[in-house]
Amino acid sequence: MSDFVRSVRAVVRDTLMLDSLDEPTEMPTRRSDSSPNRLLASGSVSLTGLGLLVLHLVHLSTGPPAVGTALSAVGAAVSVGLCLVGVALYRSGFSTTNAVRIAVWNLLGVVVLGSVMVANIAYQSQLGSMLSNPGFTVANLLALGAAAHVIIGFHDARRVRAEQLARERQRIAVLNRVIRHNLRNSATVLQGHADILAANVDDPQLVKSAEAVSARAAAVGSLADNAKHVMQIHERGTDDRRPRDVGAIVRQAADDAADAHPDARVTVDIDDSNDNDAHWAAVDSDLGLALTELVENAVEHNPADNPEVGLSLTGDDEWVTVSVHDDGPGIPDHETGVLTGDTELTQLQHGSGLGLWLVKAVADASEGVLGFEKDDSGSTVTLRLQRTTPA
Repeated sequence: MSDFVRSVRAVVRDTLMLDSLDEPTEMPTRRSDSSPNRLLASGSVSLTGLGLLVLHLVHLSTGPPAVGTALSAVGAAVSVGLCLVGVALYRSGFSTTNAVRIAVWNLLGVVVLGSVMVANIAYQSQLGSMLSNPGFTVANLLALGAAAHVIIGFHDARRVRAEQLARERQRIAVLNRVIRHNLRNSATVLQGHADILAANVDDPQLVKSAEAVSARAAAVGSLADNAKHVMQIHERGTDDRRPRDVGAIVRQAADDAADAHPDARVTVDIDDSNDNDAHWAAVDSDLGLALTELVENAVEHNPADNPEVGLSLTGDDEWVTVSVHDDGPGIPDHETGVLTGDTELTQLQHGSGLGLWLVKAVADASEGVLGFEKDDSGSTVTLRLQRTTPA
């Protein structure tokens, strides 16, 4: 593809705030909706640009004066942009309804402005003053008018979509609170009765079953708590990102994990060779919760009697890196694939819990980089955070 075409595509994409004009290899997904309405809507925009482009090229071929040449060149460039926008609209993430909305704005610009221009030309004709080239004048103004109305249409479609997303987020938030509340209450009741049952029966099999029910109820309760934290982190985004001492957070997370799992060996290795501020980074306030989740996940999924988990912390001029290494079987590839985007999130591929999702939410809110590695010695989760100075 030529540099000129790339430049035109970039201008159109940036003007409309559209990502769909990138190279095909750069687009990971495509809209599968190929309904006739969508094709008609996007095609009408491209055909508008094509028709206006022909009129401008015809005028250029007549060898007009310098001003006429400039006007024709501008009109032709805008017409090419309309052709590209039609293609981008078909391939974009807009719904068919919003694609039709944009096409209607384009049609409105052509019809309204064209009607006004034709009426003015007819009026001037009645007064005895004729334009030397009315067809070119109309085409030139129509190109600019159609482009302006398409831009208005894109912004209108984005506004409508933003309102739809806001309503959907509100419904999801309400549903999340209700389900989370009921899960936590039910899990608490279930765990309490299971503990009572385990303490008052003599049959070893019944005791074992009661303990299993209690453990599962505790897991359900933990799931509800993690869902709450994930939602809170997503809702506040990066608003809670502040300079914090990551070294102190790592030590506290290790102490909490050691107290909760006395059979596990939790070690901390912090590189103190740099200055005292080497481990300060701009992070979310739930970084400690994320690290605790990683350590507990490593311990609980390790079949060894005395699992080993090591937390290490290093820093350089730009990054503070926290690593959590364990000697267990490692995190399954389908779990990490969903988090990194290598595996599509589906009803069958979604992960087994919310612990790692909480870690990812904290990494995103901290504008950090989350990574996973696995080898014969176990697995390592790394979290790279942008270094900063103490507040």
